[in-house]
Formats: sequence, structure tokens, C-alpha cells
Amino acid sequence: MTVQKIAVIGSGISGLAAVRELGNQFDVTLFEAGSQIGGNAHSETTVTSEGQNLQTNLVIIYNREHYPALMQLFSEMEIPFTSHPHDIPTASIHCEGCGFSYPRPGDTWGAQLPAQPEVTGTVWRQYIDDYHRFLRLVQQGHPTLTANDLIRAKGYSEYFVEHFVVPLLTCLFTYSPAAARKCAVITIFRLLTASRLTPGTPPTEWGSIPGGTSNYIHHLANRAEVLLHTAAEKVIRTTQGIEVHDNTGTVRRFDKAVIAVPADQALALIDKPTPLQREVLGAIPYEYSKWSLHTDTSGIMRTDSLLHHQKMSCTNGDWILSLPHNKLKGITGSEQFISSISGGSKLTHRHSTLSSHTHGLCIQTPQAISAMLNLSSICASDLAFAGAYFRPETTHETAFTSGLNAAKILKEGTR
Repeated sequence: MTVQKIAVIGSGISGLAAVRELGNQFDVTLFEAGSQIGGNAHSETTVTSEGQNLQTNLVIIYNREHYPALMQLFSEMEIPFTSHPHDIPTASIHCEGCGFSYPRPGDTWGAQLPAQPEVTGTVWRQYIDDYHRFLRLVQQGHPTLTANDLIRAKGYSEYFVEHFVVPLLTCLFTYSPAAARKCAVITIFRLLTASRLTPGTPPTEWGSIPGGTSNYIHHLANRAEVLLHTAAEKVIRTTQGIEVHDNTGTVRRFDKAVIAVPADQALALIDKPTPLQREVLGAIPYEYSKWSLHTDTSGIMRTDSLLHHQKMSCTNGDWILSLPHNKLKGITGSEQFISSISGGSKLTHRHSTLSSHTHGLCIQTPQAISAMLNLSSICASDLAFAGAYFRPETTHETAFTSGLNAAKILKEGTR
């Protein structure tokens, strides 16, 4: 019996999950446009001045309760799971303009309200009122409300939205503030609940993988022929199967394919997409941000949390979103290693840059969340899709399970 040939386009964690599920039964070819596999999960290795190896990436933390598929993978591969100290806040927010800081240094997220910054009593009372209103609102679930709508339609103060809601969204999704303002606020409650960060909720055990994602992404790719520097440019369904046209001018023929790239790129790949594919994939926007690994702490007030949003004033658009590595990964010495994105007139360049990578992330607009409900409908027995955009949480777990599910769709179609 001839072994069927399957193409997997995209070597992020969803594509690698599909390879793992398909590789023992089919002849799998993995297409990667860049020079290394892993996508957003790719780890960069840096040697500190103390001689320690530092693995950096945006996939930084896991918990046993909400990452069951990955926890099972780590167990099967005998990869240790290291718990994080409980004194590391998941996220922190600071504004240099008024001194707003949340949570307070030493507090856990949601333990108590921040101290009043340098604003009038009227502004602060409105903030406190908006904070309690907001907790009730997100628990009720309003899938069509965005951060911008809170001001326009619900009467929330701009101070509250720009000092709490928008920074919180940037930390939860590693977005820019511009992308965060387009998000549906219901996603905040979903992620806070999944992360056990709602006020009064006992904290869950967060942890990471020593050595970073490189401990498992290369192992997942072992079941496929990997084509680096080979970007798929067009995927064509024919009566004989699937054709993949790539950037080298080569046309390869397969029986089936998994497209495991961001939704906007997936739509661009498909030759003659169906109306439903165009409608669903076209409703899911992305933001592509250039993250830099550097040792420049100027303008960054806190390095004690997993993610830190820094507003440079209450009025202008300058901001930094940073991911400090030292405390989380046990890096000793005075030199601080930080990954960050920034925006505004003064913060587009960081000194001491060691490396940089572009990461694409799905923007959780109300239209995107609605489209996600129909993603399973655009998959077929010969062509399936996968990616973190398959669920509103857009976590590493979501990406991994979507790849497994896409592979199962193709496997069921061969019976």
C-alpha cells in the first residue's frame, strides 16, 4: 500500500503538533519560510556575562490545569516542569506621568487596589467605581464590546481604560495599545479566569521548561522532512490532491495538507478560497510586532513581573511592553536581560540590542471571536487549518491542540 504524502505548512507549534500526529503513518513534508523552526515558540540562546545560557521566547509560562495537552507531551518526553516563585506577578502596569502602579511591588495580581496616584480625588473615585463596574461587566460577557466602546458606549473614564484595561490587554496578549483597544473585553475575563488572576481566586501553579521550547520543538519535527527557507506561496486543490508552489519555483504534489500559519497568511495561500474560507479567515486580523532582546533598562520601572506595561505619560502615546528574564529564569548578576516592544516618538530604538524577531498575534476583535466559531467548518478531509487563532485564548495550548485536531481530520478522511 502506497503511503500518502502530506504537506504541513508552517513550523510553529500548531504545525509541529500536526507533524507529531501524522508522522508515524504518513510521509510528511514540513515547510518553513525562515531559517529555523518554532514560529513564535522559537527560542533564542544568549550567554550572559556570568556565563549562563539564557533561552528567550514569548512562550514563557504554563500551568497544569489549562495546558493539559502540553503537560502530557512534556511527561511523555520526560521534560521537567519547574514551578515559578509565587512572588513574581504575572503582569504589572506603571505610568510615569501620574505614578499609577498596579499591582503594588510585593503584592500579587488582584490582591488589592493600587494606591492613589497623582490625580485628583474626582478622577480617582471614578477609577475605583469603573474598576468594580468592569469586573461585573466582563463576568456577564459582552462579546461585542471593545476597550474603545467602554468609553463611547458605557461611560467609563478614559483614565481607567488607558491606565488599566488597555495595559492589561497588552500584557495578556502581548499586543500594542492600538491593537488592545480593538479587543473584545470579554477576552480579559476568559484569560484572567484561565490564569486564576481574578480578584479573590487562589493562584494557580505556573511554571516553565528549563532550557526553553528548544527542548521539544526539534523533537516534534523529527517525524517530517523539514524544508527551511522554503516559503509556500500557493496551495492549489486539484482532482489528484494538493499542489504546493513555493518560493524556489518548485511545485510539489501531496495527497493532503495542513495550513498552520496565521489566518491572514492562510487565506493568501489558498488558490480560489471558498466564500466561507474567505469570510472566516478574513475576519481574523493580525498584528506583527518586532520584539528585541536587550539589556537596556532605561524607561522600564519594574523588572519583577512576567510582563510589564510602561506608559511614559498620561497624555502622549509612548509605551513599552517588556518581558524581563532574570528573575523568572534565575539569571544572576547585575545585567538585566529584557525582551520588549515599544512605540511612540521616543521609544522605537533600544540600546544594547542582542537580537530581534517578528511575532504575529491574532487581534481578538468581536468579529474575530465570532469567526472562530466557524473555523471547524472550513476544514476538509484533504485540507485542514491550525493555529493559535482557533480559540479566543490564543495560547500555546490552543495552537498545539489545533494542530493535533487538524491532523485527526486528515487521518479520518483516509479511512
